[in-house]
Amino acid sequence: MNALPTLPILPVSPTAWWSQEPAQLLAQQGVAVSPLGVAQGLSASQAATRLSQVGPNAWVAVSDTTLGRLMAKQLSSPLVLILVVGGAISLFVGEWMDALTILAIILISAGLGVAQEWRASRAVAALRERLALTCRVLRDGQLQSMPVQALVPGDVIDLSAGNLIPADGALLEARDFLVAESSLTGESFPVEKRPGTVPDRAALNERTNAVFQGSSVRSGTARVLVMNTGATTVMADLALRLTSTVAESDFSRGVRHFGEMLMRVMLVVVVLVLVANQWQGRPAMDSLLFAMALAVGLSPELLPVIVSVSLARGARDLASLGVWVKRLEAIEDLGGMDVLCTDKTGTLTTGVMTVEQALDALGQPCEQVLRLGYLNAAFETGIENPLDAALVSEGQTRQWHTAGWSLLCFSDPAKPDAAHALALLAERGIQVKMVTGDNRHVAAHVALAVGLDAQSILTGEQLSQMPEETLWHRVETTALFVEVDPSQKERIVRALQRTGHAVGYLGDGINDAPALHAADVGLSVEGAVDIARESADVVLLRPDLQVLRRGVEDGRRTFANTLKYIQITTSANFGNMVSMALATPLLPFLPLTATQILLNNFLSDLPSMAISSDRVDDHVLSAAQRWNVRRVRRFMVLFGLLSSVFDVLTFYLLVRVFGAGATLFHSAWFVVSVLTELAVVLVLRTRKPVWKSSPSRLLGVATVCVAIGVVLLPEAGALAAWLGLQPLPWPVMGSVMAILVAYIAATEAVKLWWVKDSPSPLQA
Repeated sequence: MNALPTLPILPVSPTAWWSQEPAQLLAQQGVAVSPLGVAQGLSASQAATRLSQVGPNAWVAVSDTTLGRLMAKQLSSPLVLILVVGGAISLFVGEWMDALTILAIILISAGLGVAQEWRASRAVAALRERLALTCRVLRDGQLQSMPVQALVPGDVIDLSAGNLIPADGALLEARDFLVAESSLTGESFPVEKRPGTVPDRAALNERTNAVFQGSSVRSGTARVLVMNTGATTVMADLALRLTSTVAESDFSRGVRHFGEMLMRVMLVVVVLVLVANQWQGRPAMDSLLFAMALAVGLSPELLPVIVSVSLARGARDLASLGVWVKRLEAIEDLGGMDVLCTDKTGTLTTGVMTVEQALDALGQPCEQVLRLGYLNAAFETGIENPLDAALVSEGQTRQWHTAGWSLLCFSDPAKPDAAHALALLAERGIQVKMVTGDNRHVAAHVALAVGLDAQSILTGEQLSQMPEETLWHRVETTALFVEVDPSQKERIVRALQRTGHAVGYLGDGINDAPALHAADVGLSVEGAVDIARESADVVLLRPDLQVLRRGVEDGRRTFANTLKYIQITTSANFGNMVSMALATPLLPFLPLTATQILLNNFLSDLPSMAISSDRVDDHVLSAAQRWNVRRVRRFMVLFGLLSSVFDVLTFYLLVRVFGAGATLFHSAWFVVSVLTELAVVLVLRTRKPVWKSSPSRLLGVATVCVAIGVVLLPEAGALAAWLGLQPLPWPVMGSVMAILVAYIAATEAVKLWWVKDSPSPLQA
């Protein structure tokens, strides 16, 4: 036997090996061939050498992530750090209940984050389980069965119907060889593969001379030259993308920026108050405790609880509609979504092939063609396919008539309500873009049926030649992305994010996993492959866009209530902190003790836990909701300083008019500050006039109950004395109530001006 000389070292596979002739590839890989040019495979020694060089045909996502590191990452969040400081101060001053509450909040928040980080590893495990365990390999000219882990580039393998393809490779021989690779490319039907060459820029679904790991053989036989194994396969690239750092969602990014802003403000407050107290010669420890309590008082420490309660409520509502929320934060990301990228099969279409019509050569209806097709499909003994199923279903309902002769018209029809559902999403400010691996003509036909612009189209081939800057421009105006591979789907999502969009991605195949992973919110369906479900944040138990619309509305409702809490609490707390910082150098005593500050913050936050149940004005649901930290800061400063104006008035009355000492001042100021924070919840919870938008019953009752408790607390004998409070004389109490009424009226007037000046409820 004459054979090509073996190469001394492992040859490097060409980047676009599908564009080269099989004979060239055999020579490059040093594969022995017979005099007739038939591949004989590698020798055992060649294979052993290459295996030692490239490693086994397996890709295991190696991660140095541990539970400790994940927990440390969660604790590095600015808001969590603020809570840690607050908990430490509470312990120091002996406020055990506050400390335990804050600790519980930290553990719940961090625990949810850690659980989220494990999703990618489960998706990768599901990918690995899809791979074949053994395959038939030519070694030393003999066909033998061996584990797929032993495959190396240059091996020659035989494939037949039912096999899972264990590596990426080029076809040397093929007979009636059909491969199902929809999980990789999105192509609905099995693709015929044959030896030959295709252009080097051919998209994954156009490489008809190549097979890829993880796809499966539907019919026929083939002999394949292995080109890529292990970490160099297309499937491994998908796994690598899934184990990359989880993209920070739009909502998470907003929370982080908000926390960073609060930390900067707190640092300024602490420094200023410490300097003022030291200038007055007050005890260093008392000054430090007061300054730290003042800073922590600015933080919305119940934010994780408010968010969790709101999201849990939203998740329950969605579950009743058939939507499984895997990552609670995804509900708020749904509310922020302004672009939805979706596959077509099973989402925009029914996912079931039907026979549209049978035509003769002149384009006229011809039942004889349908009859012959039915007979062929009914007695087919090979592997079932959707076209045969459609013919059998149609044929069983027909009364046959003889007619002339004439490639049957099939379709996967659009869902009857798809166009209406897309129109409703558009009314909610959401653009829908079709992203599919299917043929451009099929995709355009479906687009027309559901109301998308079938002329606004980009193909995978065009994308592969397009620089990023051009794509950023084109992605805004393109409605259909067709014949795209998995990496291009991810690229589309990231381009949309780069241009400022919050992106949702709805997909059900392995080919969708990278895009699902990259999107702000990944959506899949119950019938999706395991990897898609694991990569998704939300799973639709039925592929219904109407349900998705409800999810968007619930997300916006939840986001709106969360933002209410943040804006109201930070503005009220900021006002109190500014007021006390101003009063500190002017009073012979601290405006409040550290314990009173923490109790003040706790009591004013209690009713806010009911914000998750609050009603939301209709206009809030009509547009995507996004974080705008600049607007939150403006809101906090404006309404906080308004509160400080009335605080300074209170200080003047207490000191100059009533001659209040430390205990009376603390008592009156404690009551005023809590009542104003409670009142502002009811005023600022809506953009409408306060009398035109009533709160939920739970929020209203909670606010009234806490207000009554605060008024009565100075009368609580031993408890009041332990807290450093005393009963308020009636003249003082009357003045407190008058200030409260004036403050409510002023806040309402400024709110109405703010709404007029800033038409958008959430964005500046």
